[in-house]
Amino acid sequence: MIRLKDIHKSFGENHVLRGVSLDFENGKTHAIVGKSGCGKSVLLKIIVGLLTPERGSVEIDGVDISQISENELYEVRKKFGFLFQSAALFDSLTVAENIALPLTENEEYNFTKKEIEKIVAEKLELVNLSGTENLKPSELSGGMQKRVGLARALVTNPEYLLYDEPTTGLDPVMSDSIDNLISRLNETLGVTSILVTHDMFSVEKVAEFVSMIDEGEIRFSGKTRDFLNSNDEVIYNFIKRTKQAI
Repeated sequence: MIRLKDIHKSFGENHVLRGVSLDFENGKTHAIVGKSGCGKSVLLKIIVGLLTPERGSVEIDGVDISQISENELYEVRKKFGFLFQSAALFDSLTVAENIALPLTENEEYNFTKKEIEKIVAEKLELVNLSGTENLKPSELSGGMQKRVGLARALVTNPEYLLYDEPTTGLDPVMSDSIDNLISRLNETLGVTSILVTHDMFSVEKVAEFVSMIDEGEIRFSGKTRDFLNSNDEVIYNFIKRTKQAI
């Protein structure tokens, strides 16, 4: 379980997060929403220890990551898979090489070449991209690149999957395909997923719980259906504007 307690984060005079407290239940899909610049992606980076809050604590399975060594934090990060907004693939590497990177760059994973090839093939099958091992990212569509990025996030069999705007820049058909894939992976693998998104159609389709950040604080946190049916004027207007923009 991931538990955030009273998280504060500033960049200069910009107080992005002002006392955010959230629990992410194991095995569930939780969406984080809010207007651009509200701190959604910052929160993801704080969860995995890429950013440090000025105040508050982040507990991963009962371990406060602010109280542990770099080596211990490294071990905790192994529990996570991260899909970046841009997919963050290396253009000079093939699809297979991109996916295998977390295994080949870490000496602790003592896999043979054949074993790595098998793992890569399994992850590509999970994201419906079997047979693309030898292609370069430039030969793939935006949606396919996102799926390769997701395959790489899955290659270490993480307990937690973090998605940073997974449907940004994709057409509605491809966005729907990514949503279906996220839902299927959650059902198949039973992972805990945290989804940062502005796409309310994605929220409706894949998320069981929603938290909304507004002015650095949590305006809402609860079940998706309650969020979508909220009488709160700020929430109502946010949903309306977001759907109109897509």
